Amino acid sequence: MHMGVGKRVFEGAPRQMRVELWKSSLQRRGVGVAAAKSFEHLLEVEVGDEAGADIDKDLARTFPTTRRFAGSEGQAALRRVLRAYAALDPEVGYCQGMNFVGALLLSYLPEAEAFGALVVLMQDRGLRRYYSTDMALLQAHFWQLGRLMPPQLCARLEGVGVTPSLYAASWLMTCYSADFPLSFSAR
Repeated sequence: MHMGVGKRVFEGAPRQMRVELWKSSLQRRGVGVAAAKSFEHLLEVEVGDEAGADIDKDLARTFPTTRRFAGSEGQAALRRVLRAYAALDPEVGYCQGMNFVGALLLSYLPEAEAFGALVVLMQDRGLRRYYSTDMALLQAHFWQLGRLMPPQLCARLEGVGVTPSLYAASWLMTCYSADFPLSFSAR
């Protein structure tokens, strides 16, 4: 009996298969291909001082124990991807949490393709709405999470002041990469 794709992904697609799946997704999504092609141009566009300063602050905080992002080369690649996104989408610019998503993508893809994948996640898949000023989608997902949990557990946690916003914000805004192993987040 052959293993289904869902089960294969849940159990952990091999690293190279993951890269190929992500590249395939980029090819199917016109927005990712177009973004990857515009990457070099976007690097020349100025971003606001606040976005640039926030990006620079978060570089050293992003996976500091991994070889790739502890060094200046990995941080420079992450800076370029995040600045390009801030230039592409000045309404959102840069928000804390995007650094982990960008670094997760850079762990598997070259810079331009990682940027294209970030654009797909943010704009095509709706992650951008987590970073909006009112964070309405994030609040809605907190509510949904509270309703998906067993009622007794939810009541117990909320009874001691532990709401989904305390633990799930980081999960959702970083695609789980800030709190879980990269191998888990990549799946």
